[in-house]
Amino acid sequence: MAKRVTKQQKAEELRQWLVFSVRLAGGVVVVVMLAFGVRWLMERLHDPRTLPIRSVQIEGSFRHLSAVQLQHVIAGHAAGGFFTIDIGAIHDLLMRQAWVSTVAVRRIWPDTLRIRVTEQVPVLRWDAHGFINVHGQWFDAPQDKSTAQLPELSGPDRLRGAMLDRYGKFNQALKKLGVHVAELRVTDRRAWRVTLSNGVELRLGRNNVERRLARFVRVYPTVKAQKPQPIATVDLRYTNGLAVRWQPDLPVTKPTVTGG
Repeated sequence: MAKRVTKQQKAEELRQWLVFSVRLAGGVVVVVMLAFGVRWLMERLHDPRTLPIRSVQIEGSFRHLSAVQLQHVIAGHAAGGFFTIDIGAIHDLLMRQAWVSTVAVRRIWPDTLRIRVTEQVPVLRWDAHGFINVHGQWFDAPQDKSTAQLPELSGPDRLRGAMLDRYGKFNQALKKLGVHVAELRVTDRRAWRVTLSNGVELRLGRNNVERRLARFVRVYPTVKAQKPQPIATVDLRYTNGLAVRWQPDLPVTKPTVTGG
């Protein structure tokens, strides 16, 4: 037998349905308001006028660069809002500048951009273009008077690693003579030449170059003692010997006597 539904029960069901409908409508309204609120907030955050960058700080210890120079480089990219400024683009732009080694870009709340730049430290000149840094890496930067006293390596780019290796070995071997490598060259025919800090040029040829340099270190004191003139070149491209060329004697200039 079907259960009879009283008027009171129907009223209660209607009330519950109305409560559910109101709550559902309220939830929909809240969701819609939240969606609009999030959209409004995102638009505000992506507006360059929201929290504009007012200060750009460039930090670093510079010898070849300057903070003013780097400020000019990024001038067109450092304007914008705290959330909209493209720090990746600023990083890449600075990394393309000569003498820049590393770059770190940070946002500092609420309106500051802090940029830390590390400058390249050259230890060797490479040919007429660029340098070798303290990590043994080549980098491109203009050479000037401030770098003219650095030792120079010159040769095919593909031999850069081998030349760096031998540069270190040669200097280690030359320590006992009190001199160091001022210039290391590899010619187009793969012949090695070394100019020492005292001006002596060593011609080592293509083969057994480390053995030939060791021979020079052994005999140099004896050879140097043979004549008072400075040595110009030492040719070590012989199996068991060497050829020495001394610098010519300087002409003696007689004083000019004038009548009094």
